[in-house]
Formats: sequence, structure tokens, C-alpha cells
Amino acid sequence: MAMALALFQVLELDAFSGPNSIEGPFCIAFGIGISILLIFGLRYWPFILAGFLLGELYVGHAVLKSLLLAGGYTAVLMLGTRLLMFFKFSRSLDSLRDLTLLACAAILIASISALLHLQVLSLHGMAPPGDAQGIYTQFF
Repeated sequence: MAMALALFQVLELDAFSGPNSIEGPFCIAFGIGISILLIFGLRYWPFILAGFLLGELYVGHAVLKSLLLAGGYTAVLMLGTRLLMFFKFSRSLDSLRDLTLLACAAILIASISALLHLQVLSLHGMAPPGDAQGIYTQFF
């Protein structure tokens, strides 16, 4: 539970740094989330989900939107973790290969989470369909 609260605290601090501060490719909460999954294992996904859910609810999103975003972010982090495990990523970052794998996973996680966020915004009528590319590029 402490991990969920730590993740929530990062999201809470991030909310104070600006209205769209979490919407970026290098969100600290994603780094903490994937670190927790890599160090402690995939069985800790409920704590990641709880942290993201608390963070999304804290910034004022509706419950359904918060659940969609938190579930999607958790799934994306689990996918990134599984891919790193598949390619035998070493947590000690001993080689350039490990750094490259981590960078590729970060880019993949950021891209998928941006698409997820765009879909949820569209679903709730907050993103016009014709402006999808502009919103996606704003992420990066």
C-alpha cells in the first residue's frame, strides 16, 4: 500500500506543477511504476493501479474516466515490464544493451499511453476527432 501512496504523492505533486503536467512522455509516476514492477514483480500491479486511480481522482476526473486511465496506464506498464523481461533486461544496467532496452520501453510506454489518453479524451467528448494529431504531438 505504501507503493500506491508513493505513486499517488508523485501524481499529486505533478498536478500542482501545471494543468497538463502529467501529459508528457517522461512522467515520473510511470518511472516509479515500472521500477516497482521490475524490482518487486508483476504481482504488485494492484498497487500501481491504486496509485494511478487515486491520482486521477485527485485531479478531478470522473470515476469512469479515472478507472479507464488508471487501468490503461497499469496495463501499459505491465506490457513494458513483460517486454523487458522477455528480452532479458538486467536491472543493474550493466550494458549499453540494457540502457537501449529501457529507452525503447520508455518510448513504447509513452506512445501507447498517449494513444490511450487520446482515446479516453475522445470517448468523453473532450477531444475533437479532427484534432487527434495535434493532441498526440502535444504529448511529445
